[in-house]
Amino acid sequence: ITLSSLYDTFPLKKELSVRLKELQKLRKDRLDSMYSRLTELDKKQESGDGAAKEQFGEAKGEFNARKDQYEQENQQIMRGFDKRIWDSINVDIKAFGEANQYDYILGANGSGNLMYASKKRDLTDELIQYAYMNAAGKKKN
Repeated sequence: ITLSSLYDTFPLKKELSVRLKELQKLRKDRLDSMYSRLTELDKKQESGDGAAKEQFGEAKGEFNARKDQYEQENQQIMRGFDKRIWDSINVDIKAFGEANQYDYILGANGSGNLMYASKKRDLTDELIQYAYMNAAGKKKN
């Protein structure tokens, strides 16, 4: 499967993208409002208004702090959304593989990820036994 195509067209991704865009627009509107206030205060301070100078400094600090906060939160939200999307994709891939009795489903993203393997093809237990036997053999020597 082509992972990028699956991810980009996955229903949950579309749903979460809409929610993220709405949140980002709301935050942009808030920042734009704060920036407009900054512009007004800047004009007042340039005209010699001493109180405006102090207000400008406070408003500028508040604007920059809020902007940084929004950027960090947006990144955190995007990471959370990505995790939710991939978790959901993995559940669907497993169900799809089982329903269609596939032995393997490979992900084509350049790294050759194994996205699904049937339990009958799982060699984990055999490899664990081999590793213990190999380790026991090395201890005897």
